[in-house]
Amino acid sequence: MIDYKKFSMEYLEDTVKLWNEAIEYDRITVERFKHQVIYDSNFDPELFQLAFDNDKILVGFIFAIRRKVPYLTRGLEPERGWIVQIAVKKDYRNKGIGKQLLDIITNNFGNNGVKEITLSAYSPNYFTPGVDKRYIEGKNFFESNGYIHKNDAVSMSVDLFRHQINVEKLLDKQKEKGIYIKRFEDSYALNLLNFAQKEFGGGWTRNILLALESNNACDRIFIAVNKNDEIVGFVMRAIDGNDSRFGPIGVDEHYRSNGLGGCLLEVLLDDLIKRGIYYSFFLWTSGDNIKFYKNHEFNTYREYLLMRKKL
Repeated sequence: MIDYKKFSMEYLEDTVKLWNEAIEYDRITVERFKHQVIYDSNFDPELFQLAFDNDKILVGFIFAIRRKVPYLTRGLEPERGWIVQIAVKKDYRNKGIGKQLLDIITNNFGNNGVKEITLSAYSPNYFTPGVDKRYIEGKNFFESNGYIHKNDAVSMSVDLFRHQINVEKLLDKQKEKGIYIKRFEDSYALNLLNFAQKEFGGGWTRNILLALESNNACDRIFIAVNKNDEIVGFVMRAIDGNDSRFGPIGVDEHYRSNGLGGCLLEVLLDDLIKRGIYYSFFLWTSGDNIKFYKNHEFNTYREYLLMRKKL
């Protein structure tokens, strides 16, 4: 007999153990689970459901999110819900456990006004932007339950041991156009926040805020300014404290397609190399952006399906 109950701390160790057994490409530590799941301001035990065999053996779980706290300019997004992870012990698959877990969450969402469910891509504490293409069972499971594959995304990385480019030449080309790239200074804080909010929205603004609050912005951000000292682009790293993590990067729409984005990217990579950091990565991009990064020697290391369902 399979019993279902909400998450509580007494099941922490067993939950992480099952996570690492069943979600093999996204293994985590107990500490990361606590910080990225339980300590998230939107965490709700009712939306983290566990499945037990005879009330003893944990054989499955589903982790979902509905916002309780507004996310900057996105607000509460009351009509959106996210299924972040689902797992069923291998010996218990194809027995209806995953479907029951999914139904519990879907009913909860429906009763609370959710009209669209997105898989994985919950900001800010997502693990992946979608369903990794290697999780074939997962893809088939969600498709059989009405989830639509909307788009693809990839994770990319670059090996910097052999990465060489004449950054000074790139900077000189931008100077000829009246664009100057320099390390962020605190005097630009409000201008950078306004620029990011206007051009790219809340998520990127939050990344900058976190760097400012931790006094790391001057170390992690480069900006591009025009001859009027107006910010027209920026690039940063280490948004989660990982020195190798690249991004975000953004350029004012009026200054795109003139090499500025590529120059910002190379300035940051050059800074990593100077620091003795010879690897950089980011978790996802899609569409034409993939070609942009490939032109700068980034390679794909994971591929995802972006999936969602209307209720």
